[in-house]
Amino acid sequence: MKDNPLSILNYSGDPYKVGTDYGFFLKDKLEQIIRNLLDDGLIAAGLLNKQKMEKESMQWFHKIPLHYQEEMKGIAGATGIPLKRIVDYHYCGYALQSCTSIIYHVNGELWIGHNNDWYNFGTYTAVARAINNRVPTLTFGWTGDVCATIGMNKEKLWIQINGLPESHNSHQAKPFIPSIFLVREALETCKSIKQVESLLRQYAHDGDIALYVIDGKTQESALFECHKTSYIRIELRHGKIFGTNHSLSEDISLSANKLILQSLVKRLNRIKELVHSAKIKKMPDDIVRILSDSEVERQSENSGTIFSNVACPGQDLIWFACGRFPAASKGTWYRVKWPW
Repeated sequence: MKDNPLSILNYSGDPYKVGTDYGFFLKDKLEQIIRNLLDDGLIAAGLLNKQKMEKESMQWFHKIPLHYQEEMKGIAGATGIPLKRIVDYHYCGYALQSCTSIIYHVNGELWIGHNNDWYNFGTYTAVARAINNRVPTLTFGWTGDVCATIGMNKEKLWIQINGLPESHNSHQAKPFIPSIFLVREALETCKSIKQVESLLRQYAHDGDIALYVIDGKTQESALFECHKTSYIRIELRHGKIFGTNHSLSEDISLSANKLILQSLVKRLNRIKELVHSAKIKKMPDDIVRILSDSEVERQSENSGTIFSNVACPGQDLIWFACGRFPAASKGTWYRVKWPW
């Protein structure tokens, strides 16, 4: 695989300054990016309830941690876009579609791969942030986005999420953080998997997710299946773990309705078939081969694999695919330089 270089956006300072600097960079671009996703994308396709968003987005905004509020305010101030519009851009992304995650142990190193599947109305980038008094991070996601579904920190923790079927647990009396901010919060405050687990005990969140975590310093890994106020920890077995959008802690047949179930089972079985049919030993090519397979990668009229990643945190190796849809097979795979 060619090592196409990727330009990373780098920002440092307090949350408002980071937002302001990011906003100045996006000043002439962000409104069109938001329009493409919201007005001409999700709303036009009937995939987002505009009335619900208008009513709830600012209430949602005031519940998230203050440092993320400040970063959004900085973006709004620098771009001249109303804060409500910036908040709507983030609020619309809370519901994850289907994603694929792979953790594999090869030659003494843990490798991780991810297809991020969502609605194909956005543009994507990599942002390195060094927020005052927080661990520096590198995250991948939507251009102009404050939250993230995948990323790494200076302590070599790599975290990514898959959506899970919705449970009926209530938030209970815990501090609240939206699921889409959980990756950044963990990366900016944690230096170990033990600390990530402590964070999960502390917060309630608004969606059911599977959190895949690798510590490149210690070659440890864990999968946390998080259900609003509780979680289950699952360890790596036989040097590997594969996940789509089902629970690994229960019978997959209990995880979704029949149509979704068929898709999950087909995708999961195809991953297992690809792993067992050809020994994984050439990295990152072998994981890219799995992620870009036509029965693993997602593609439909409005949604599918919008960006992909492969990484070996212990060796500071990171790749990011984006630019064309679906990303794993048709996008450009960029080699991402370790920013620290």
